[in-house]
Amino acid sequence: MPQFDTSTFISQIFWLAICLGVVIFFYARVFIPKFNRTIEERLSKIRYDVEQAEHMQEQAKLLFEKSQKKIEDAHCQVEAHLKETLEGLENKKKLQLTHIDEELSNSLKDMEKSFERQQLQLQESMEPLANDCLNQILAHVVSNSNQKYSPSTSNVSPPDKKKKKVTHVAH
Repeated sequence: MPQFDTSTFISQIFWLAICLGVVIFFYARVFIPKFNRTIEERLSKIRYDVEQAEHMQEQAKLLFEKSQKKIEDAHCQVEAHLKETLEGLENKKKLQLTHIDEELSNSLKDMEKSFERQQLQLQESMEPLANDCLNQILAHVVSNSNQKYSPSTSNVSPPDKKKKKVTHVAH
């Protein structure tokens, strides 16, 4: 094997040192700086992204607090509006109930007056009928009492069933 020939060891070591030097030189001057730049760019991008994320997180937190405040304000406004509306409706209900009570009271008074008028009319219309009935009863009683005491009870005619006009008798 030619690698193990001792006469070529020095030339092999020389070329090995030159090749290794060139490779190390390229690594040190070309590849490592590129790697370092890439790593630095990545680190700076990561730092920038982290800073941006922190900044956005702070903005999101501020926006969240603002939205929460707006929600609370809107909730308070809605509650105040509901309270005002309920009070208005309650007042309107009270007014309507008062109006209905007045209407019912007036209607009840009108009905009572109408009932009293009808009652008076009924009493006035019943009075002649009651007097007529009373007269007929009296006539019947008188005729029955005459029949008991008189010898000719068969000749008595029944009382007249026509309505007679009777004067008002106070009771």
